[in-house]
Amino acid sequence: MSGTVILLVVIAVTVLLGRYAIAEGHRVEKHKKMSGTVILVIVIAVTVLLGRYAIAEGHRVERQNKMMRDMENWEKKHNKSKPKAK
Repeated sequence: MSGTVILLVVIAVTVLLGRYAIAEGHRVEKHKKMSGTVILVIVIAVTVLLGRYAIAEGHRVERQNKMMRDMENWEKKHNKSKPKAK
């Protein structure tokens, strides 16, 4: 998944959880604080997971770029010694 799509999903979930917390807060006042805490924990957890995903994706891209550079260097090194076919 693209980082933008994940970010949009996180925002949508946060908005939905916020609406749920507001609705629950109007119904039962004593659970209002608990709902806010639960939402905060969920948002923090999703942010951590999104951060881990972004870091892993960055590492993957860097490994792929390094592999491509290594392949190009290998081709340059080994294509010089071979005669070209007619």
